[in-house]
Amino acid sequence: MRDRAKLNYTAPFVTCLACIALFSGALVLLVQHNPAISIQTFDGRVELGIAAVTLSHPTGGILDRIDRQTGDWAEQGQVLVQLDDTALAAAHKLTEDRLWTARIRLARLADERDGASGFTLPENQAAPAAVIPVVDRQTALLKARAQTREARLGQLGEEIAYLKAQLETAQAIVAPDPEIVAELREDLYRADAAQNQILAEFEHSIETEIAKVAPSLTQLEMQFETSAAQLAALSIEAPVAGTVRLMDGLKLGDIIPPETPILEVLPAGAEPVVRFLVPAGDTAQIVPGQSVEIWSVAQTALLPGRV
Repeated sequence: MRDRAKLNYTAPFVTCLACIALFSGALVLLVQHNPAISIQTFDGRVELGIAAVTLSHPTGGILDRIDRQTGDWAEQGQVLVQLDDTALAAAHKLTEDRLWTARIRLARLADERDGASGFTLPENQAAPAAVIPVVDRQTALLKARAQTREARLGQLGEEIAYLKAQLETAQAIVAPDPEIVAELREDLYRADAAQNQILAEFEHSIETEIAKVAPSLTQLEMQFETSAAQLAALSIEAPVAGTVRLMDGLKLGDIIPPETPILEVLPAGAEPVVRFLVPAGDTAQIVPGQSVEIWSVAQTALLPGRV
């Protein structure tokens, strides 16, 4: 890369070590504490000791926020830019609501199977306010189903108790009627069978529902984790501490294509070397360690450096 440099001294062919990240564009070098010497222009180039880290996004999107500008310092993990999350956030919220609905339903089924009069979520699961109505509906459903089941079992229980009493009475007489005893025993058998059938049907229906809900819950959990990761990926963070440079012309609202460079981060400690060709007769004006200011056409402010 060929750059142009201006120095406020007439000095030699030298190498200036700039303590600032420089990426591209023409350069102007100003030596401080020497105002009497006129500014001259020299050819030069920038050489980076460590390559800048280029950042892009795998799927792209609309640029929604810029947290760090060119020349800003960023710590590792600090958010640099954010892509628009409107559509993805809406889909993520929908998946979250469906996930909680499945969790609540599965918790209700488990408690109903165990004969509980109500149900609660595990201690480590706090449902968001948006799905509280789902909890209320599932609680009402559990109670209604329990009442219906208990009413049917209660009727059969009363019938069984009556039949048992009648059978005992019929058998207690001196000469019991075989037909009456047989009929009572048959009725008692049918009532017992009906009671067992109600319990078996209840257990079967609960296990069938659980078998349907459990796989969908697993799938929803995977979808939720995926969308959460996609949302997090919309925030592009600094992989290392360093100086930021946005790509030329980048602005809010830009559509970022997939895998297109968005910005660069020059890692900390990677001081670029700015090399300028200075006439040999001007070497007396250059002192190692001398403070300089560097200006690039890509920058609006002077950047500090040293010889």
